[in-house]
Amino acid sequence: MNRHKMEGAPVSVPAGVLEGIEAVRRSDTVNMLDRTTVAAIAGAFGHIAARDWIEANPTVYADGIFRGFVAKSPWDAPISDFEDCRCGCGHREGCSDGG
Repeated sequence: MNRHKMEGAPVSVPAGVLEGIEAVRRSDTVNMLDRTTVAAIAGAFGHIAARDWIEANPTVYADGIFRGFVAKSPWDAPISDFEDCRCGCGHREGCSDGG
């Protein structure tokens, strides 16, 4: 068995969170296992959503370090009564694009 093989599907996170995590990883300034420092650097880089998500989800973050991260599709969550359709048509219900 390949000891480097990741077990399980990648962890799905909001796109802004993934962007922040990737910015820290690409900076090569910290060991990505150092969750506290990763969160601090994400915040320093202006990725506040990533910082807050990492701080609020330590176990899920650790899973993502070993399984990888993917951006959540905006279609994964239901549309609330207060947001427009995700396709940008402006409708809340009955979207012509199925949103």
